[in-house]
Amino acid sequence: MAITVLLEIPGMDQVKYEKLIQKLQATGAAPEGRSFHIASAKDNGMLAVDVWESPEKLQAFAGKLMPILQELGVTPKEPQVFPTIVAVAG
Repeated sequence: MAITVLLEIPGMDQVKYEKLIQKLQATGAAPEGRSFHIASAKDNGMLAVDVWESPEKLQAFAGKLMPILQELGVTPKEPQVFPTIVAVAG
């Protein structure tokens, strides 16, 4: 079952986000199973919304993501996870 994940990341800014993407690419940590991603700036941090094929795919990617976030000095809040009813592009 697909899931929608809402993740708030206090202390994350565009510079750190770009470093995060570079580090993920350098390690070959492709987000397998993620069909949608958006990252937006908010007061003192960022907000990410993803759609994943399954909770297991999210967990596998989180194992690669979290050490890099820690290295960048940011700690995301506990993600909010919801069943995805529909995802439409455009």
